[in-house]
Parts: sequence; structure tokens; C-alpha cells
Amino acid sequence: MASRIFLIILWGALVLIAGFCQADQLLVSQIVSISPTVDGSALDSAWSSVPGIVTTDIVANIPMELKAVHTGTHIYFLVRYPDSDCSQSHRSWFWNADQDEYAPGNDREDVFVFKWFLSGDDTDLTLLSPTSYTADIWFWKACRTNGSGYADDKTQELSATVLARSSQLTSKTGSSMHLIRSGDEGKPAYKTQILVINQGPVVSRFAEVKPEGSRADIRAKGVWADGYWTIEFGRQLQTKHDDDVQLFPGQSYRLGVSRFEIAGRKEEPDSQQPKYGCGEISEVLTLEFASQTEERER
Repeated sequence: MASRIFLIILWGALVLIAGFCQADQLLVSQIVSISPTVDGSALDSAWSSVPGIVTTDIVANIPMELKAVHTGTHIYFLVRYPDSDCSQSHRSWFWNADQDEYAPGNDREDVFVFKWFLSGDDTDLTLLSPTSYTADIWFWKACRTNGSGYADDKTQELSATVLARSSQLTSKTGSSMHLIRSGDEGKPAYKTQILVINQGPVVSRFAEVKPEGSRADIRAKGVWADGYWTIEFGRQLQTKHDDDVQLFPGQSYRLGVSRFEIAGRKEEPDSQQPKYGCGEISEVLTLEFASQTEERER
């Protein structure tokens, strides 16, 4: 009886250790001769025979499929995940007749985030990390960037020391961490419209513009159909901007993805998307390029 109990305890310990030692998922970028068109369609020939991986968004509790290809100069990603409806407006202006002015609404756009390790600790890229790191954020927004065909490009720093204009978070170990996220050099793909006179009961708060500088690095387009978002991303492997991750075939890169914005916010019960801003990555992924993966398997 004692030996049986010992075996059960031993088996449980092995399962627990295996869980902690599980290797990161590997996302392999296959080389293609013809690049996919960044239009939110998965029908390009470049995607037809490329294997993908599935990771789970722990906040939305949904599976997300990822694929990657590159041409030697540019890299492309295909993202697909379920969403019962599409949210393509964000904090719209709603006319308040009593106040005789516009006020922001509770509508929140759908978003998808790539989070790339730049420096610091690459083992924990969550907002609960007790150690500091800096990350490159690719931020597709269904309202603010999708119409112009781009993703916003930002930098996120999580630090154990106080940062100017940062938000304070509590790590998984109870220590105080400080979060700041800033836009890359240049101009984003949207601008806020300031309205003074009544132009209708509901008016878009943001207008599309062409991004400039480092914030114009990432092409992205999403299409919602039949209960799924399909989003394509495209970027030069090396942008030569200091605020971007530079990608070189033959090297490996650590990243995470999220269905919701990564901002460390609390839920908004009155919002159309209460979990907007509460996004988090579920696991650290590793990007490799096909040639290095094939060489390692020999």
C-alpha cells in the first residue's frame, strides 16, 4: 500500500515538473518566393501549405492560429481567431443634448497584439513579471488602424524602478512594477477629431491618416467574416529603427500574442468589451526561420 502511494506521489511530481519544463511553442517562418498580399485573406498561395500553431488567449479563452512566412527581406504573419461579432468603432462621440456637447461612448474596438522581446528578461513577458524588460508592440486596431491598412508600432517598458508617467502594477511575487508604453518615432495611422457643433447623434472619434516614420513600419489588415477575424501583418525584417525588433534569418526571437490590448487595466463593466485593456499573453513563443529549424532536426 505504501509503495502504491509513493508511486502516485512520484507520478504527480513528474507531471508537475513536466508542466514547468515544457518547451516554448515554436513558430516557424517558411520562405516563399511570392509574398502574400496584406488584405486580410488567408487564400494567398503563400499560406496554402504552411503549417501553423495554435495558442490560447487566457483572457478571452479562445484559440488563436498563427502562421509565418518570409521572402528574405520581409516577414508576414497570418492570424485567425473566433469572435462572435466584430467591433469596429472605438470611444465614438455620442451627442449629449443636455450638455450640448459630444461625450465618448462605451464602444471598444477589437484589437490584436504582437509583443516582441527587446531587452531584459525574456522568460516572462507578462504584465505580472517581477523582472524588468522592454518589448516592441505591434498593435492592430479594428477602428483606428485597420482602415488605413496598418498596425500601430509602440514600445512597452516594465521596470522595477519608477518611470515618469508610468502606471504601477503588482507582480506575481507581490513586488511593485512600473509600466509605460509609448509610440515609436513618427505619426500614427489615426488622429482624434475634435467636434464642437452637432454633426449627428453618433460620430467617429478618429479619422484615418497615413502613418509616418517608425510608426509606419507594419502593414496590417483584418477582415471579419462568419464569426472569425482573419488578420495579416507584414514588415521588413530589418527596419533600421532603434525602437523596433530587428529580425535576421538564422536567429531566434521571443514573443507573445494577445486578443485584447495589453495595458494592465481593470475590467470596464459598462463597456461593450469589458475586458478591453486587460489583455495578456498566455505563453512565450519562439520564432525561428525554416532553414535553422531544418538544420537543428538533422
